[in-house]
Amino acid sequence: MSNGILTKANYTRVARVIFLLLVSLPVFAFADSIDREIAASETFEYRIALISMMLNVLDKFSIFMGVLLFIIAGLKLKMRVDEKNPSKNFGVIMTFVAGTFFFNSYLAYELVSVWKIAGDERICFMADDAGVNEQCYSDEMSEISGELAERVGKLSGDSVKDDFMNNFRAIIGLFQVIGVIYFMVGTWGLVQVSNGTKDEGYGKPIITMISSALIIDLPHTASMFLDTLQKVGVNF
Repeated sequence: MSNGILTKANYTRVARVIFLLLVSLPVFAFADSIDREIAASETFEYRIALISMMLNVLDKFSIFMGVLLFIIAGLKLKMRVDEKNPSKNFGVIMTFVAGTFFFNSYLAYELVSVWKIAGDERICFMADDAGVNEQCYSDEMSEISGELAERVGKLSGDSVKDDFMNNFRAIIGLFQVIGVIYFMVGTWGLVQVSNGTKDEGYGKPIITMISSALIIDLPHTASMFLDTLQKVGVNF
Protein backbone atom coordinates (compact mmCIF):
# COMPACT_ATOMS: atom_id res chain seq x y z
CA MET A 1 0.00 0.00 0.00
CA SER A 2 2.83 2.38 0.84
CA ASN A 3 4.41 1.67 -2.54
CA GLY A 4 1.18 2.71 -4.22
CA ILE A 5 1.12 6.00 -2.35
CA LEU A 6 4.74 6.89 -3.09
CA THR A 7 4.29 7.21 -6.83
CA LYS A 8 6.57 9.14 -9.15
CA ALA A 9 4.09 12.01 -9.22
CA ASN A 10 4.13 12.23 -5.42
CA TYR A 11 7.91 12.21 -5.37
CA THR A 12 7.88 15.11 -7.85
CA ARG A 13 5.40 17.08 -5.74
CA VAL A 14 7.43 16.54 -2.57
CA ALA A 15 10.61 17.65 -4.35
CA ARG A 16 8.90 20.83 -5.55
CA VAL A 17 7.59 21.63 -2.06
CA ILE A 18 11.06 21.14 -0.54
CA PHE A 19 12.58 23.37 -3.23
CA LEU A 20 10.05 26.15 -2.62
CA LEU A 21 10.61 25.93 1.14
CA LEU A 22 14.36 26.28 0.66
CA VAL A 23 13.87 29.31 -1.57
CA SER A 24 11.39 30.91 0.87
CA LEU A 25 13.43 30.13 3.99
CA PRO A 26 15.27 33.49 4.12
CA VAL A 27 12.00 35.41 4.16
CA PHE A 28 10.80 33.56 7.27
CA ALA A 29 14.17 33.22 8.97
CA PHE A 30 14.92 36.93 8.77
CA ALA A 31 11.37 38.25 9.10
CA ASP A 32 12.09 40.35 12.20
CA SER A 33 15.25 41.89 10.79
CA ILE A 34 13.46 42.59 7.51
CA ASP A 35 10.69 44.46 9.35
CA ARG A 36 13.27 46.58 11.15
CA GLU A 37 15.03 47.20 7.86
CA ILE A 38 11.82 48.49 6.28
CA ALA A 39 11.30 50.92 9.14
CA ALA A 40 14.92 52.12 9.05
CA SER A 41 15.58 52.44 5.32
CA GLU A 42 13.97 53.23 2.02
CA THR A 43 11.63 50.73 0.38
CA PHE A 44 13.89 50.44 -2.64
CA GLU A 45 16.92 49.53 -0.53
CA TYR A 46 14.85 46.88 1.24
CA ARG A 47 13.72 45.38 -2.07
CA ILE A 48 17.26 45.25 -3.42
CA ALA A 49 18.54 43.73 -0.16
CA LEU A 50 15.83 41.06 -0.27
CA ILE A 51 16.56 40.25 -3.92
CA SER A 52 20.29 40.05 -3.18
CA MET A 53 19.63 37.74 -0.22
CA MET A 54 17.49 35.42 -2.35
CA LEU A 55 20.17 35.30 -5.06
CA ASN A 56 22.81 34.43 -2.46
CA VAL A 57 20.67 31.62 -1.04
CA LEU A 58 19.98 30.26 -4.53
CA ASP A 59 23.69 30.40 -5.37
CA LYS A 60 24.65 28.43 -2.25
CA PHE A 61 21.85 25.92 -2.84
CA SER A 62 23.02 25.53 -6.45
CA ILE A 63 26.59 24.76 -5.32
CA PHE A 64 25.25 22.19 -2.84
CA MET A 65 23.20 20.53 -5.59
CA GLY A 66 26.26 20.49 -7.85
CA VAL A 67 28.39 18.67 -5.28
CA LEU A 68 25.53 16.24 -4.59
CA LEU A 69 25.09 15.45 -8.29
CA PHE A 70 28.84 14.91 -8.74
CA ILE A 71 28.69 12.29 -5.99
CA ILE A 72 25.59 10.67 -7.50
CA ALA A 73 27.16 10.63 -10.97
CA GLY A 74 30.31 9.03 -9.57
CA LEU A 75 28.28 6.30 -7.89
CA LYS A 76 26.31 5.74 -11.10
CA LEU A 77 29.55 5.43 -13.07
CA LYS A 78 30.91 2.85 -10.62
CA MET A 79 27.69 0.83 -10.93
CA ARG A 80 27.91 0.90 -14.74
CA VAL A 81 31.51 -0.30 -14.61
CA ASP A 82 30.65 -3.10 -12.18
CA GLU A 83 27.68 -4.14 -14.32
CA LYS A 84 29.69 -3.76 -17.55
CA ASN A 85 26.69 -2.00 -19.06
CA PRO A 86 27.89 0.88 -21.27
CA SER A 87 24.45 1.43 -22.79
CA LYS A 88 23.41 3.79 -19.98
CA ASN A 89 26.59 5.87 -19.88
CA PHE A 90 24.84 8.82 -21.52
CA GLY A 91 22.64 9.20 -18.44
CA VAL A 92 25.77 9.37 -16.28
CA ILE A 93 27.24 12.02 -18.57
CA MET A 94 24.07 14.13 -18.34
CA THR A 95 24.17 13.87 -14.55
CA PHE A 96 27.76 15.17 -14.63
CA VAL A 97 26.67 17.99 -16.96
CA ALA A 98 23.78 18.94 -14.66
CA GLY A 99 26.13 18.87 -11.67
CA THR A 100 28.54 21.18 -13.50
CA PHE A 101 25.71 23.60 -14.31
CA PHE A 102 24.58 23.62 -10.69
CA PHE A 103 28.11 23.99 -9.31
CA ASN A 104 29.06 26.87 -11.60
CA SER A 105 25.71 28.43 -12.42
CA TYR A 106 27.15 31.70 -13.75
CA LEU A 107 29.19 29.80 -16.35
CA ALA A 108 26.03 27.87 -17.24
CA TYR A 109 24.11 31.12 -17.87
CA GLU A 110 26.90 32.31 -20.16
CA LEU A 111 27.06 29.01 -22.06
CA VAL A 112 23.31 28.95 -22.63
CA SER A 113 23.33 32.62 -23.69
CA VAL A 114 24.64 31.70 -27.14
CA TRP A 115 22.53 34.39 -28.84
CA LYS A 116 24.60 37.26 -27.44
CA ILE A 117 26.56 39.42 -29.87
CA ALA A 118 30.34 39.47 -29.50
CA GLY A 119 31.42 42.45 -27.42
CA ASP A 120 28.16 42.62 -25.46
CA GLU A 121 28.29 43.16 -21.73
CA ARG A 122 28.43 39.93 -19.78
CA ILE A 123 25.50 38.73 -17.70
CA CYS A 124 25.32 40.60 -14.42
CA PHE A 125 22.81 40.84 -11.60
CA MET A 126 20.97 44.03 -10.75
CA ALA A 127 21.29 43.40 -6.99
CA ASP A 128 24.45 42.41 -5.12
CA ASP A 129 25.81 42.57 -1.57
CA ALA A 130 26.64 46.26 -1.97
CA GLY A 131 23.10 47.14 -3.08
CA VAL A 132 22.01 48.04 -6.59
CA ASN A 133 24.64 47.51 -9.27
CA GLU A 134 24.57 50.80 -11.17
CA GLN A 135 26.91 49.50 -13.87
CA CYS A 136 24.80 46.43 -14.64
CA TYR A 137 23.29 46.77 -18.12
CA SER A 138 23.69 50.56 -18.01
CA ASP A 139 23.43 51.00 -21.79
CA GLU A 140 20.53 48.57 -22.16
CA MET A 141 18.67 50.17 -19.23
CA SER A 142 19.01 53.58 -20.87
CA GLU A 143 17.78 52.24 -24.19
CA ILE A 144 14.77 50.45 -22.72
CA SER A 145 13.55 52.95 -20.13
CA GLY A 146 15.54 56.12 -20.80
CA GLU A 147 13.02 57.98 -22.96
CA LEU A 148 10.09 57.01 -20.73
CA ALA A 149 12.04 58.11 -17.64
CA GLU A 150 12.76 61.47 -19.26
CA ARG A 151 9.05 61.96 -19.92
CA VAL A 152 8.24 61.09 -16.32
CA GLY A 153 10.87 63.56 -15.15
CA LYS A 154 9.45 66.38 -17.27
CA LEU A 155 5.91 65.74 -16.04
CA SER A 156 6.54 65.02 -12.36
CA GLY A 157 10.09 66.06 -11.48
CA ASP A 158 13.43 64.38 -10.89
CA SER A 159 12.38 62.65 -7.66
CA VAL A 160 9.57 60.78 -9.43
CA LYS A 161 11.97 59.97 -12.25
CA ASP A 162 14.43 58.46 -9.76
CA ASP A 163 11.64 56.43 -8.16
CA PHE A 164 10.63 55.17 -11.59
CA MET A 165 14.17 54.01 -12.39
CA ASN A 166 14.56 52.42 -8.96
CA ASN A 167 11.33 50.47 -9.38
CA PHE A 168 12.43 49.45 -12.86
CA ARG A 169 15.73 48.10 -11.50
CA ALA A 170 13.91 46.24 -8.72
CA ILE A 171 11.58 44.61 -11.27
CA ILE A 172 14.57 43.50 -13.37
CA GLY A 173 16.16 42.04 -10.23
CA LEU A 174 12.98 40.16 -9.35
CA PHE A 175 12.75 38.71 -12.86
CA GLN A 176 16.37 37.59 -12.53
CA VAL A 177 15.50 35.69 -9.34
CA ILE A 178 12.62 33.98 -11.17
CA GLY A 179 14.96 33.17 -14.07
CA VAL A 180 17.53 31.60 -11.74
CA ILE A 181 14.85 29.41 -10.12
CA TYR A 182 13.56 28.17 -13.47
CA PHE A 183 17.10 27.58 -14.73
CA MET A 184 17.63 25.29 -11.75
CA VAL A 185 14.31 23.57 -12.47
CA GLY A 186 15.39 22.98 -16.07
CA THR A 187 18.78 21.66 -14.97
CA TRP A 188 17.10 19.28 -12.54
CA GLY A 189 14.91 18.15 -15.43
CA LEU A 190 18.08 16.87 -17.16
CA VAL A 191 18.74 14.70 -14.12
CA GLN A 192 15.18 13.37 -14.09
CA VAL A 193 15.37 12.42 -17.77
CA SER A 194 18.75 10.74 -17.27
CA ASN A 195 17.22 8.72 -14.41
CA GLY A 196 14.27 7.69 -16.55
CA THR A 197 11.74 9.42 -14.27
CA LYS A 198 10.60 11.76 -17.05
CA ASP A 199 9.19 10.65 -20.38
CA GLU A 200 9.36 13.97 -22.27
CA GLY A 201 13.04 13.70 -23.20
CA TYR A 202 15.77 16.33 -22.93
CA GLY A 203 13.98 18.88 -25.13
CA LYS A 204 11.72 20.36 -22.45
CA PRO A 205 14.47 20.89 -19.82
CA ILE A 206 16.77 22.47 -22.39
CA ILE A 207 14.02 24.83 -23.59
CA THR A 208 13.32 25.75 -19.96
CA MET A 209 17.00 26.53 -19.41
CA ILE A 210 17.26 28.68 -22.53
CA SER A 211 14.06 30.57 -21.70
CA SER A 212 15.17 31.20 -18.12
CA ALA A 213 18.58 32.40 -19.31
CA LEU A 214 16.75 34.90 -21.51
CA ILE A 215 14.93 36.13 -18.40
CA ILE A 216 18.17 36.37 -16.39
CA ASP A 217 19.69 38.38 -19.24
CA LEU A 218 16.46 40.39 -19.59
CA PRO A 219 17.98 43.83 -20.41
CA HIS A 220 20.02 42.34 -23.27
CA THR A 221 17.01 40.31 -24.39
CA ALA A 222 14.70 43.33 -24.42
CA SER A 223 17.32 45.50 -26.13
CA MET A 224 17.87 42.94 -28.89
CA PHE A 225 14.10 42.56 -29.28
CA LEU A 226 13.69 46.32 -29.73
CA ASP A 227 16.58 46.45 -32.20
CA THR A 228 14.97 43.66 -34.22
CA LEU A 229 11.64 45.50 -34.31
CA GLN A 230 13.36 48.70 -35.46
CA LYS A 231 15.13 46.83 -38.26
CA VAL A 232 11.80 45.59 -39.61
CA GLY A 233 10.34 49.11 -39.43
CA VAL A 234 8.50 49.06 -36.09
CA ASN A 235 9.35 52.12 -33.99
CA PHE A 236 8.10 53.21 -30.60
